[in-house]
Amino acid sequence: MRSVVLSNMQWNHSTSTNRQYAARALSKFGKTAYCEVVGRQGAHWEIHNSILVTRARPWVPWSGRAYLPTRKIRSSLANRWVDQVTTYLGGRPDLLLTYDPMSLGLARLFEPLNLVYDCVDIYEAQPWYSGTASKLSLRIAEKRLAHAADLVTGTSPGVVQYLRRHGVEATYLSGAVLPPPWGNEPLPDRTPRRRFVYVGALDTYKLDFRVLHKIADIPHSELVVVGKRENLAAGAEEISGLQKRTNVRMLGPLSREDLWPVLRDADVGVIALAEGEYSDGSFPLKVWDYLWACLPVIAVSATSLVGLHADVHVTSDVNTDILEEILAKEKKDIARRQFAAAWTSDTRLQRIVDLTRNPNEDN
Repeated sequence: MRSVVLSNMQWNHSTSTNRQYAARALSKFGKTAYCEVVGRQGAHWEIHNSILVTRARPWVPWSGRAYLPTRKIRSSLANRWVDQVTTYLGGRPDLLLTYDPMSLGLARLFEPLNLVYDCVDIYEAQPWYSGTASKLSLRIAEKRLAHAADLVTGTSPGVVQYLRRHGVEATYLSGAVLPPPWGNEPLPDRTPRRRFVYVGALDTYKLDFRVLHKIADIPHSELVVVGKRENLAAGAEEISGLQKRTNVRMLGPLSREDLWPVLRDADVGVIALAEGEYSDGSFPLKVWDYLWACLPVIAVSATSLVGLHADVHVTSDVNTDILEEILAKEKKDIARRQFAAAWTSDTRLQRIVDLTRNPNEDN
């Protein structure tokens, strides 16, 4: 099977996202091209573990804070680039999986047999779409893409509900990851240290910093924070406040391969979403890495995780009593890893392929 992933996230992003996981899963089916439609650099061609990574940016103009509604494309250059991608694939793609709500014009140039829009965020809730013109352009483009697609999927109930409010039918398939390279590592035999770990973005529209401070307030506890701030316009003061605490360690971003020593020595994984529409549509992928590491999870405002697993404790807020209860009752359990292994990017992509072949299947 020949596949194209149109991604609004660069391949070398500091953390793995739905887009990279999908491309790696698709590469097991056949030749795959990961096409970036973001970034200011020029076109490039690289091969990463048999996946072609290339950039369409020069032919997909960005107009300030707002995308053009149909993303006008310089057709001669774009067609030449598409021809080069399809030549690498050996023909037109059997599946084009796009994560970019503005990508219909570019997607059509590939003439895919099946077009799938995999929506992973409520994009209009992101701060760079705060303007009225930006939101309107986004809604128009996303709706056109969704209606042209053979299948629309959403990674959280909130995303699916958002799409349906705008007249788009979508299938819910929760976010997924590939098994981590340390997925079969034995669990350490040690005494719990009351150590919490947070892995994720340090942006104020994604993270509720108050939760991290409440965790750090627990007597004799330690908090390890892994991640960085993507939106440089906000969050500096909040990060500085954490850095001043003696029981908080700020490690910066780590590759997934390097997460194991941190997760291995932790007792509880932390998800702390900021309240708002963006978080309503978010499915935090790090829940899977926590479960792969056999950790219990405290998940604040993560409505998409309700009912996921008995040891993923979803709450609207956090206090000392809740955290002490988790520390007292929850120990590392290999069954959590087994649960995570049952739903991976491979499983999810196979489900998408099955749905494109049987669109009337009850889901």
